[in-house]
Amino acid sequence: MKDDQKLIIEHADQLLQVLNQERHDWLNHFQVIHSYIKLGRYQDGEHYLGRIIQESQQDSMIARMNCSKLSAYLMTFNAMHKDVALEVEMRNQVDAGQLAITHAGFYDVISKSIELLRSHLLSEQDEHPNLLVTLFQSEDHIIANFDLEGQVSASVAGEVEKLIHDLNGMAKLTSEQLHTNSSWNAEISFPCKM
Repeated sequence: MKDDQKLIIEHADQLLQVLNQERHDWLNHFQVIHSYIKLGRYQDGEHYLGRIIQESQQDSMIARMNCSKLSAYLMTFNAMHKDVALEVEMRNQVDAGQLAITHAGFYDVISKSIELLRSHLLSEQDEHPNLLVTLFQSEDHIIANFDLEGQVSASVAGEVEKLIHDLNGMAKLTSEQLHTNSSWNAEISFPCKM
């Protein structure tokens, strides 16, 4: 059996969960557009369709960031986790192949930061937590901004700092982490190869 096929079979339950969620989401989109057309609300339908196109373009940029493990993690996150809703915004096309850190290291920092936030969510939330991860590339860095709307314990800051410190300069916090009763924000910078 080919390795790819074996991997799919070993993770069949998770794959089906992701595919079912994707199918469900697309069916919902089609039903909304159909409703707008039936109601003659063509401008609303056009606006909604524009939003779907924009989301699809974001997914395409995530898939093409040259770090397949991170792309897969980000694109399947919401199908696999219900405790926090993840939105990923790509301000421009990111090429992880230009990073000084390995693809595995880049994946680890982003995914472990998200998992740290998940593990530090307070059990009682005023609203469902939402996490926006914004990725963009400048001339010499790739920046990841984490913006959580939700309540997390204060100890998350120390664990994120330890995660960054353990990378020995391959990533750094570009500003102090901002933590309030209802939000948390941090920005991590990854240098590109010279």
